[in-house]
Amino acid sequence: GKVEAELQLVTLEQAEANPVGRARKEPEALDKPNRPTTSFNWFVNPMKTFIFLIWKQFKKYIIALVILAILTLFLGLIVYTLPQQITALMFR
Repeated sequence: GKVEAELQLVTLEQAEANPVGRARKEPEALDKPNRPTTSFNWFVNPMKTFIFLIWKQFKKYIIALVILAILTLFLGLIVYTLPQQITALMFR
């Protein structure tokens, strides 16, 4: 990742008036950086792009579609294997 650093050069008088880092006073914290909410590369991480663009809006529909697909697959397998099982039970 990238690191941003900011240094402040002060005069000797200002440094003596405001000593920082000698257990006298807390360090002067900078303001939080102003970062955009979409600070990622769209092409490098397609999963994060999917989550940001599609998942937040269509989460319920995607989950319902996956459950419906699993149920359809299960019922299809039952219909596919049921005649074979019935004939196996009849001719034992």
